Amino acid sequence: MEVLSETLKNPEKMSWNDHHDLLYIVHDQKAPEVLDNFFEKMKVKRNCQEMTPDDMTISAFIYKALKIVLETRSAIRDWIYPKAAIIIPMLRVLLNKSKKLDTSGPSSEALSMMKSELIEHLQNASNSCQNNDILKTATFLDSRFRDRFFLKSHKKFMIIKYQKFAEEYYNTILDVIKKEEEDSTEATAPEEQLEKEIAEYLREAPNPQTNPIEFWIKNNVNLPILKALSAQFLAIPACEEMKAKKVYEFGDRIYPEIHMNSIKEKFGYCAANMEIEKFANNCLNLK
Repeated sequence: MEVLSETLKNPEKMSWNDHHDLLYIVHDQKAPEVLDNFFEKMKVKRNCQEMTPDDMTISAFIYKALKIVLETRSAIRDWIYPKAAIIIPMLRVLLNKSKKLDTSGPSSEALSMMKSELIEHLQNASNSCQNNDILKTATFLDSRFRDRFFLKSHKKFMIIKYQKFAEEYYNTILDVIKKEEEDSTEATAPEEQLEKEIAEYLREAPNPQTNPIEFWIKNNVNLPILKALSAQFLAIPACEEMKAKKVYEFGDRIYPEIHMNSIKEKFGYCAANMEIEKFANNCLNLK
């Protein structure tokens, strides 16, 4: 407990995961009870502060909240490094689960106040992210989420925002597509291709077990425009909203969307992941 006491002197320096692990020792491993039995058996005077019943109740509530964070992070995991696409889904799930936290029993007034404050912070963060088009587009292009976690569908925005890019990009790869198509039907008109791809993409229900990297490699031919966009947006690391925007803009300069049919296309968006992360860490001053 001395170690715990020393650690808690600077709680602001601890990550949420550190707090979770600390409370795991207290509640799941029953550290206070073990120490009580130890001191009683050894007839040694306790040299550390004892937790009161209120301390135990409040810390147990905090532990439950942190377990929700851990469970959500494990359920919405990512490959290579956490990416911006998971932020909106995680906040929505955390918000929903936090509303179900039980505050009954001893210290219910204090627990209710803590719960309300937690929900308020999550709600504000979620609302803010719902207004961030970079984060929404990243989430939309993640095959695990698609158009599911938004307060308002992102489909119309995608069609309007990327129509010009879609036409330019589709024209650059039209000859390749014609060669790869086995049937003799005419290719879709460039101005119609994006809307067609989005409709096809949303026709399939989101699958949380899908690996987005494998999905876009597999759908490179039938969803070429969305694949090109995914290589940009799904490479953005999970970070604060404005940082995500800066990383995206910087990434677009080193890996422009219009050049997605270059040799780097062979690597899917793994190449973008590595390049944007490396260049962002080395060259961007994200403060």
